[in-house]
Amino acid sequence: MIDTGGEKHRYGQHYTPRNVAKLLAAFAVRSESDLVFDPSCGDGRLLAEAQRLKRIKSSRRRRRAAPEVYGVDRSAQAVKHAAKTGARVAVADFFDVKPGATISQAVTLPEAFDAIVGNPPYIRQEVIGDKDKQRIRARLDLDRAASRDIFWSRWSGRSDIYVYFFAHATCFLRRNGRLVFLTSSSWLDVGYGAALREFLLANFSVIAVIESGCESFFDDASINTSITVLEREADPARRRSNLVRFVKLCKPLAEILKASKNRSGTSASSAIKLARSIERVSVPATFDTRVRLVKQSELTPAVAGRQGFMRSQEHSWSWGRFLRADDIFFRVLERGGARLQPLSDLARVRFGVKTGANDFFYVDERSTDNGSMAKAAGNLRALNEVASVRRGLTTGVNDFFYLPAPSPQPAFPIIESQYLSPVVFSLKEIPDIILARAPAKKLFFNCSASKDELIGTGALRYIEEGERAGFHLRPTCASRDPWYAVARGIKPAPLIFPSKIGERWLVALNRSGVFEDKKLYGIFPANGVSELTLAALLNSTWSRYYTEVTCRQMTGAQAIADIDVAVAGQIMIPDPRELSPRIRRELESALKAIACRPVLSVFDEIVRADRRRLDALFLEAMGFNERLEREEALNQLYEAASALVRARLTKRSVTSFS
Repeated sequence: MIDTGGEKHRYGQHYTPRNVAKLLAAFAVRSESDLVFDPSCGDGRLLAEAQRLKRIKSSRRRRRAAPEVYGVDRSAQAVKHAAKTGARVAVADFFDVKPGATISQAVTLPEAFDAIVGNPPYIRQEVIGDKDKQRIRARLDLDRAASRDIFWSRWSGRSDIYVYFFAHATCFLRRNGRLVFLTSSSWLDVGYGAALREFLLANFSVIAVIESGCESFFDDASINTSITVLEREADPARRRSNLVRFVKLCKPLAEILKASKNRSGTSASSAIKLARSIERVSVPATFDTRVRLVKQSELTPAVAGRQGFMRSQEHSWSWGRFLRADDIFFRVLERGGARLQPLSDLARVRFGVKTGANDFFYVDERSTDNGSMAKAAGNLRALNEVASVRRGLTTGVNDFFYLPAPSPQPAFPIIESQYLSPVVFSLKEIPDIILARAPAKKLFFNCSASKDELIGTGALRYIEEGERAGFHLRPTCASRDPWYAVARGIKPAPLIFPSKIGERWLVALNRSGVFEDKKLYGIFPANGVSELTLAALLNSTWSRYYTEVTCRQMTGAQAIADIDVAVAGQIMIPDPRELSPRIRRELESALKAIACRPVLSVFDEIVRADRRRLDALFLEAMGFNERLEREEALNQLYEAASALVRARLTKRSVTSFS
């Protein structure tokens, strides 16, 4: 791998591991005459694999392989390395390029390609930059005007950059051409991925989506990744009838390819054999891979398919479940049927507090002094620049010299208690389901009064210190009137829901009246929905499992599930108002039993009798009325939920292959 220094971070480069590159090329290249394009070619390893496959295919037919393999990249150093593969490469930003464009004296792109294969950069929308966003938006507007045969989605402003790579690359692809990308898996689940899923369904036959269940593809990125294999298809009937193969690799890819190599005799052929075996699967299968088949028409949000229960308004319907969920997931969905409702129909789910200036709004029990304000504003100095330092007093007889004295008046403003509210930052601060006492870590400066109303108060002095430090100029703060009124019109939520989970899961009953930070969500039950019953349902292992298979999986230093607010709103549970009085009473009783103790990791929870009682009642509410069937389903649910967490932890600890 080449060392591009700062370019790697700036351009979001994570070069494709060799075995993954082989598989990507095997899906993309189907003929020795294919025109191939990599729009973010990096050091050229995908280009090299594409050429190798073209040579293999031509040698089988005793033909000479066509050399037309093209690539562009923003990094001049990477392109210099990629040129050694013999491909036609040039330095260019993909969004500055159009089909047929002349990029350099040596490189003029064809009007259309048979295959586009790539590993687009990993750049989140927050760091793309306004200038680049405008440039990309302008390019996609030109694409929309020039390609009337393509259905164009309304792209979310929250989209990561690879979403736009899918869109722009489509303009370079001829009919029935292949598009094969390695990207973050986030688009399968998060809200901004809905537009991409719609785009793919309307323009392609989705051949396969592939994710590893046992390893990360990169050792220097904290994201889960997946391979998407698409084929340009203009016929709506063919798209609807296409079988999408959701593939989970059950062994490390290197092991799968090695086994295939032993059977076939050549390493290059092993990737081709694996790709073709996946493409030909027509019934659900499990070998080195687990393949779940879903008709493409059933992935359209307006359709109720056997694999799940969708409504037209559920635009964020996740595809990740088809990769990660075991059969018990779909069995419970099918049994629950009309009993199931998304959480968003039963409660309002809100984002936690986003202050825009945590250094100001989250304070200790005593307000910060001017020096702390200067530090928060970034005016840092070494201590010896602003003061002399000496050793403290040594009395020799502390009992004589140190006498008790009245507490001195504070030199800095003390904020009145009515302007301070307790706040909770993460699940780590919530040991039990019932949050009866506010964490003592920080207090939230919660003031909406005008400055005139605050004359003579410590709160006003604190606000003025904040303004001297420049907090009121920060964009989030400046958009408020007054700038310090973060929580105007909002109140503490009855239930607190996690946005990130590791081994523990709980939805807290907020008895202490704390506000939740942006790392948590607030839940407000709808009219007639019992707060306690809803808490019991949300604390079930089913709710945890449902959330886990539909949210973004993080596999870096912290192996966590990252839950988008839209994902939280789509958790499917029975409507508490429709449950029998007996089930409601017993669910609430079971919740209270668990609430008497700290909530443990999933591995410890599933062996506890009180946990089993709550989850068994949940399954009974879902229609599992026979005891033996319910026990079987419960054991399968526990195995699936713990296996999912275990796989995430394994990915964190396993070194990525090269």
